Amino acid sequence: RSNLQSEQLEDLRTAAFLHDVGHMTMPNGAQSLESPGHAEEGEKIVADANFSDQVVAAVRHHPERWDGVGQAGGTAGENITLLARILAVTERFEALTAGRGCARVTSQEALDKMLEGSGTEFDPAVVETLGKAVHDGGLELNLPDVALPAAPAAD
Repeated sequence: RSNLQSEQLEDLRTAAFLHDVGHMTMPNGAQSLESPGHAEEGEKIVADANFSDQVVAAVRHHPERWDGVGQAGGTAGENITLLARILAVTERFEALTAGRGCARVTSQEALDKMLEGSGTEFDPAVVETLGKAVHDGGLELNLPDVALPAAPAAD
């Protein structure tokens, strides 16, 4: 849906597998899934392993916010590589729909949360593309077969 070339898509897949590798270097006491410094450490590991520059950049910049707020580098907008912007959206969407670090929600509920961060935390174009995939049923979720909490009864 993002019109990525096959090489870019392969780099995205690789970066998706490796984006949090920097956590291996974090002290045992690291409390957050987005521990400060993990992206920089991941960048070193991936670069030393001779992955492409695009994979290295995606690993380094995946925690960056679209508005540039909250990260030491302050990279913002289209200065963040496209692959990193896609990773930021998909990582959060996956966490929400899988219940990783939060209560598990439906795809639509996760999309609603992503829309709240569109234009600030996330690239609006990437969120829009995700929304199209959710709405047309083209998003194939590979989640464990765990029941979602029952929806509250309508009054």
